[in-house]
Amino acid sequence: KIFFENESFEKTGLVYNNIIYINSLKKIFRLKDTGEDKFQPEVIYDSGNHFFIWSNLNLFRNNIVFAEFNPFERKAAIKTLSIDDQGIVNELDFEVLEYVSDKICISGATAFILTDKRLLVYDLEKGEGTFHSIDILIDENSFIFYLSNRIYITAQHNELYYIDLPSHGYRPKNTGIKNNYINSIGGFDDNIFAGSLNGWKYYKSSGLIIYNFEDEHENKIECISKNVMTISQKNKIVFCNLNRFQEAEGYVIASNEKNESVEIVSAIFSSDAIYVMTKNGILEAFTNDKINIHI
Repeated sequence: KIFFENESFEKTGLVYNNIIYINSLKKIFRLKDTGEDKFQPEVIYDSGNHFFIWSNLNLFRNNIVFAEFNPFERKAAIKTLSIDDQGIVNELDFEVLEYVSDKICISGATAFILTDKRLLVYDLEKGEGTFHSIDILIDENSFIFYLSNRIYITAQHNELYYIDLPSHGYRPKNTGIKNNYINSIGGFDDNIFAGSLNGWKYYKSSGLIIYNFEDEHENKIECISKNVMTISQKNKIVFCNLNRFQEAEGYVIASNEKNESVEIVSAIFSSDAIYVMTKNGILEAFTNDKINIHI
């Protein structure tokens, strides 16, 4: 466990070559294994006084892709940061009228982000971007993710749409998937999983519902692999076996302080572990040999 004093965490980091990259509201940290399961945090980027690191961290080759936002001056930027200590590789600055999403989706050498009811398509190699109006009701809470040569976007009424890639007009098509409430969504292969206030649902990309798991707690999907889906329930992390839906294993993340509330904000896979981050800065790792799920 690692505790970050005076830092707040709300987004999902990434793991590359078993090195952890995570971001607080203002800083990006690199955590290397120093031996004996100890990680030493190192600040590799600071956004300064006026900008917040607004998005999850994403990986493109040897670079970290993320968005920044200054809500007071309504300015935003999508940036590419080298993990080889070469600083910012390229960036695109733009004005914001209403909102910029905290979610970035990457397909190949292209990043997609929603802002002001438009889709920003950003070329990660050239550092150039274009804006496209899309005719569905989206807002700052809309989800966007990539799956099987498509990008998927949720509309305001929790309907799921897709855009085939490559695309010239970026015109969304309806999947037929709609929930009363979606707090998280993602996919793997041809499978789509959506979290809700009382469980989660599993669909095929055609819109056919395959499985509905009902729970008395809100289930938020944090990350998905071929065999395991990780779900958070406030301070509890649950690993679900996607080969046997009835098999799951849960752990409660304990606080360092008595009576302090703990809330899981993200989880992510590496090659041999699952890393879980809480809002108050606790980082906990679960290794394969300690998980009892049988694939």
